[in-house]
Amino acid sequence: MLQMKDCNDDILSCMAEAPLFANLPKSVRAFLATALNVRIKACEAAEIVWHECDPADRIVCVLSGRLHVYECGLKDADRHLVRTLRAGEVYGATFPVLDLKTSPGMLVAAEAMRILVCDVACVRQLIHAERCPAFVTNLYAAAARQGFNAWRKVALLGCYEIADRVLLHLQGRVEEGDRAPVGVAELVAYLGVNRTSFYRAVAKLQKAGRVSVSGGKVSLTIPG
Repeated sequence: MLQMKDCNDDILSCMAEAPLFANLPKSVRAFLATALNVRIKACEAAEIVWHECDPADRIVCVLSGRLHVYECGLKDADRHLVRTLRAGEVYGATFPVLDLKTSPGMLVAAEAMRILVCDVACVRQLIHAERCPAFVTNLYAAAARQGFNAWRKVALLGCYEIADRVLLHLQGRVEEGDRAPVGVAELVAYLGVNRTSFYRAVAKLQKAGRVSVSGGKVSLTIPG
């Protein structure tokens, strides 16, 4: 973990790019960097960033790469992919108000990546002191997005047909401005389906011109 004294400029630069600290003057970011004990962590691919038994004492903002969020399960094989976070997205935005003891999920780096971390206790103190309302607004926006994504996942799992799950998920990504193809393994894990059944559904969608498949990745076919 890089220490504040060694990478102050890097931290402030990263904070300027993160939506969690958007629209804040440099002086405010500098104050928050210290007040929230902000630090940067570099993660290797497949590294467990956060175990499900770890205290819910941090907020994580993805700076680069992708971060898988898994539901806790009794066995590794039971773990369900809840969400893949990309640059700018946040995990733990609700922790300052929920007062959880341990993390409800496990975080695993999908690839080499960097994350920005700050302390929940410090954020909670900031909220109670009514300091930096612009940052608190950004935090609540991240929490609202987290809730919306959870709602979308529930709606997706409510679809009986696998093809409908595939389309709903890909359409949701496009609506968020992400048209990048999604790997089959990630889709199967996120949709909670059997791989063979998934391939059958995707083959039908591809034949109907609804999706494209290339290099083990699936993308929504955009008309025009």
